[in-house]
Amino acid sequence: MSQYAPITDAMCHCFESIDELSAEERDEIVASHTEDELRAECTPEELKTLGVAA
Repeated sequence: MSQYAPITDAMCHCFESIDELSAEERDEIVASHTEDELRAECTPEELKTLGVAA
């Protein structure tokens, strides 16, 4: 089993908004998922907050 939760679990069940996360928590999300996964789950604004190119 993977040490990371699927992106949908990590992003939908753990918090309401990326804006609510600390910088450390945002860094953990980026480190735990591929950019393609993040692009599939996040809005362009959320990607910008995470520092991921849309």
